Parts: sequence; structure tokens; C-alpha cells
Amino acid sequence: MVDIQHAIDVTTHLDIDTAYLSLLEGSKNHLRAYVKALASQGVTYAPQFLSQELYDAIIGL
Repeated sequence: MVDIQHAIDVTTHLDIDTAYLSLLEGSKNHLRAYVKALASQGVTYAPQFLSQELYDAIIGL
């Protein structure tokens, strides 16, 4: 997600920006699903590349 956000920040084309935004939202959905699946197995996920604040905002904490 960090790389997608960087691409959004430097893109000047609206159509490409829109595609990146869709990819970013999909990545957020995948992260939420993975964290939920891990939690159901008793595993606590800790973000490796995202800040704790961004992770918490995505997960909804």
C-alpha cells in the first residue's frame, strides 16, 4: 500500500490516479480480511510497512 500511495502522490493523470485509488481500496479490503482470518486462528498481526496509525485507521481500531 505504501508503494501505491506513493504512485498516487506523483501521478498527474486522472485515469491512472483513479486506477491506483481502486487498487489501494482493494488492498485495504485484503488487509482487513487477512487480519480477520489470522485473528480467527489466534494470531495477532502487527504491521510491517504501514504506520500503526494508518493500520489502525484501515482496520477500524
